[in-house]
Amino acid sequence: MDKNRGGKRPKITQLIAKVVSLDGFGGARCPWCPYHQELFLMYNFHRHIMAKHPAEAAEAGFADCRRYRAPQYIQKVRQHTETDESGTRCRIAGLDCEYVQSTFRPGNFQRHFRNVHPKEAKQHGYFDDTSITIVKSEFGKPDAGNQPKRPDYGEMIEKHIMRDNLAIYCRISADYCRFRQFKFDLASFVRHFRKDHPQEARAKGFAKVGQAGRKKIKKEAPVDPLAIKEEVEDDEEEQSDGADWGLLTPDEATPSMRPLTSIHELVEKNTLRVKTDVFCKISAEHCDYNRSEGFDSKDFVRHFRFKHPDEAREKGFFGEENEEQLPLERKSFRCLVMENVLVDEKGIHCMISETACPLFQIAFNVGNFVRHFRNEHAQLAEEKGFVRRKFLKKYRKRKRTAAEETSERVPYVAPISRRELVEKYVEKTETGIQCKLTDYCKHVQVKEFRYNNFYRHFISTHPVEAKAAGFFDDGRYLNYVATAKPGKLLYTQLVKKWTERDDIGTHCRIASSKCRYVQRYNYCSGNFVRHFRIEHPKEARKYGFFRDQDSDNEAPETESEAESFANEVKMESFSLEGNEPDSICPDAPQDHPLQRKNITFKELVMDYISSEGDGVHCRIAQRPCRYVQKGTFSYHNVVSHFRTAHPTEARAAGFFRNLAAASEPDLESVERIIPDEPDARDETMESFTREESQLEITCPDT
Repeated sequence: MDKNRGGKRPKITQLIAKVVSLDGFGGARCPWCPYHQELFLMYNFHRHIMAKHPAEAAEAGFADCRRYRAPQYIQKVRQHTETDESGTRCRIAGLDCEYVQSTFRPGNFQRHFRNVHPKEAKQHGYFDDTSITIVKSEFGKPDAGNQPKRPDYGEMIEKHIMRDNLAIYCRISADYCRFRQFKFDLASFVRHFRKDHPQEARAKGFAKVGQAGRKKIKKEAPVDPLAIKEEVEDDEEEQSDGADWGLLTPDEATPSMRPLTSIHELVEKNTLRVKTDVFCKISAEHCDYNRSEGFDSKDFVRHFRFKHPDEAREKGFFGEENEEQLPLERKSFRCLVMENVLVDEKGIHCMISETACPLFQIAFNVGNFVRHFRNEHAQLAEEKGFVRRKFLKKYRKRKRTAAEETSERVPYVAPISRRELVEKYVEKTETGIQCKLTDYCKHVQVKEFRYNNFYRHFISTHPVEAKAAGFFDDGRYLNYVATAKPGKLLYTQLVKKWTERDDIGTHCRIASSKCRYVQRYNYCSGNFVRHFRIEHPKEARKYGFFRDQDSDNEAPETESEAESFANEVKMESFSLEGNEPDSICPDAPQDHPLQRKNITFKELVMDYISSEGDGVHCRIAQRPCRYVQKGTFSYHNVVSHFRTAHPTEARAAGFFRNLAAASEPDLESVERIIPDEPDARDETMESFTREESQLEITCPDT
């Protein structure tokens, strides 16, 4: 020991490098025993040497090397703990304490000894250190000693949710909640319970416990443990001042930090309950405004502000009260915003309009509210002082005319917002909010009102009416309408007139007789137009579904010419030889696909299939085919089926046009589809051919 006192001690790595013999493959061997490591780990080797070869380790100088030594308090703490499979347990006061740590942390054990077992901690000297940290808990001493395990949220949450085939829904509250998940996430549900249902979450055990009630107080000198108990009990009764801890006072706090019960209490004081209805009684005058039980306080606050402003201002429904009644031009934006918002447990809501507005904030931001008022409620924002003179210049530039150049000023007219324009052409019904731009439209929003979705619906579905109503003034969709294909928008309107939607899907109703065609999954107006032309040509021509073809002279102009033309083509197809393309599929389109070079495979496939209730059926051959495509339609799979199962018909129809002539399929080896059960029609055809062959054999003279 004395020889190394003047200099540095050797490192463990240096000593092990001298002792261990390394092989060329990353392994190492012990020089004193057969111990071998395939992958050399220095600390494991050092542990082996100190445990199995203490004498050789002392001779090699391992006792004098530099190494990390555990502090004395760690060894001291281990004397009063016990380690088993579940973790490290407290044993300073016997077997009664249930405190356990999965990972050993001596500092936490010291704190536990001082707080929970002060007498034993004082006996064993845990209060002798002058730099200790004492944690005072506002919870009772038995609760602090017997710390419960972390609750199993997985089992708890199953009692407060509902599952079905579509999603997982929140059912922790008696009121209806729209929160749902399509993929279950436990943390998101717990966060939703704490944020949107705080009272229910606290009652069901989902609230956070023990985080806000603990404070750290540093002591410079050791304290008697019995005195600590007395201080803890005294501190539970006292209320600490918020200014001592650097918290904001109520006057400086943002709206989201104010007490949330004040608005509810104010509403309760100014309403009257009669059985299940709640009536307004803020004013001495008679008011019929009422809501049913379980109402939202925001509805009454909005009613008080707009219908009884004087009484509402007196009773504190306009946020912070101002001692000085300043004009709007001299009030700050913060003061103006506070008069037009409402704070509740969900956040800060926009209350500038009489109609409900979905905007709300979690963290209060004055600038965002001012920007929202100017953009979405322009007229109300100017009336309430949110548009000052310097901002009026920007709006007046858009309204300048030739009269302004001659020093004649045009009075400023606030532009109407898109939301207010949409609200004129919708109506709230029992099923939801319905489009009223046209009389025949059945578009409904069921859950909540979204004016942007209605705006897009007006532009895309009712362009003519939307143009007349003023929805094209901003010019956003003018380019879309200008570049749209001719007749596309009108086809969409025509299809909706001759279809009917129910729980099963969208049905065809263009013919007088009932049609079985239905779109069960994704609605597509183009498929309906194609169905009308193929299955109901008379009605389709009558109602204008052939106008683009008539303009290109692709079809006859009258119904009589169309019928005569179809009969002529049908007779010609039956008079041809058996190997002609028309004899394979006489009901195919009259213009041969090989001559239509610009037609795509997708358009060509539509001519040889039929959509029925159970899916898409193959109709390229005269012989019935059992091929059915259910679910999502894929024309690539249909083309592959045509080429493999019906190669002759597919070549005649033009489905081999992109393949080389050398790659012509072998017709004899292509029979892929083998039905599981014999078809009655197949047996009839076989018996018919068998009888014909027998007649030919028995009557050779004929």
